[in-house]
Amino acid sequence: MKLNTNKAAFGQHETFPMRYGWMTKGVEALTKSPDFFAKPEEAMIELGIGSNMVRALQYWLRVTGIARFDQGEGIVTPLGEALIGDKGDQYLEDEATLWIIHWLIASNAELATGFFWFFNHYAIPRFQDKDALQALSEFVASELKTNRSLSTLKSDISTLLRMYAPVTGKADEHLDSTNVAVSFVVVVRGGSVFIRAGLADTGLAQADNRDSKQWYVINTPTFWRRLVASRLLEQTHDQD
Repeated sequence: MKLNTNKAAFGQHETFPMRYGWMTKGVEALTKSPDFFAKPEEAMIELGIGSNMVRALQYWLRVTGIARFDQGEGIVTPLGEALIGDKGDQYLEDEATLWIIHWLIASNAELATGFFWFFNHYAIPRFQDKDALQALSEFVASELKTNRSLSTLKSDISTLLRMYAPVTGKADEHLDSTNVAVSFVVVVRGGSVFIRAGLADTGLAQADNRDSKQWYVINTPTFWRRLVASRLLEQTHDQD
């Protein structure tokens, strides 16, 4: 999906990264009751999560194309059925499923503009969250020709990094975030970041401990390999 400057969305995830089990629960719920998400209190009880998480789950279903919604009712798409339906990868055990879900998010310029920008426009190999935030702010101003609150853009950067590179020790997100396995972003600490020669092919990064700043490093070999693959998928999708 190409960027449409008139259609952009930021911060609709309620600051919650997509989590294991969410998509499957959402598909099962919509299969039983298409208006499931139109009754948030019942959805909270059924899913065992808070109201903000219910809205976040619905958002991720929309962004990935696993379900579509119209006038309060949702329907599981053929793609959703194939990916995580009864005969699909319901528990996301196949890494290929995670890569497909990642591609669906990263290519959705309309509903996940911040994510689309990060994986298609932001080419800095080493950065801090404040660097990404500044770059996204500049992109919104120069390319979208609009103003978005800094707090909204910050929520996109924060959610993206917690989804792809959660920090061990902060809640349980490092265990619960689906896209950790994609390994595009590696968290390192220290003011100097380098790649050990013996680990260059794996994209693993090491850092010294001269300060406590948190740095993020693009997993370069994985990034470019998967970027090429995603472009081929996109071309095939456009031809269809």
